[in-house]
Amino acid sequence: MSALKIIAAAAPLGGTISEILANLVPDQKLDRVVEFVRILDFKIANAERKIEEAELKTAEFTDLLEDLSIRHLALCLTKGSNT
Repeated sequence: MSALKIIAAAAPLGGTISEILANLVPDQKLDRVVEFVRILDFKIANAERKIEEAELKTAEFTDLLEDLSIRHLALCLTKGSNT
């Protein structure tokens, strides 16, 4: 890129072209970084969702859900019989 800047600076109106190149290239790099971060964010969110779905399908989660449901039902019945 440095050689291109030198050639552009030597040409008529080269200073302007050189300045445009100096600003354009970093912006393109930034655009690529931003796009990479967006894709990475999407992939991480998708992976987290898949992990959460997989955890919901485990026997441990099912047991926990059943235990909580039974406790909640018992609590509701106990409160209902006190009134």
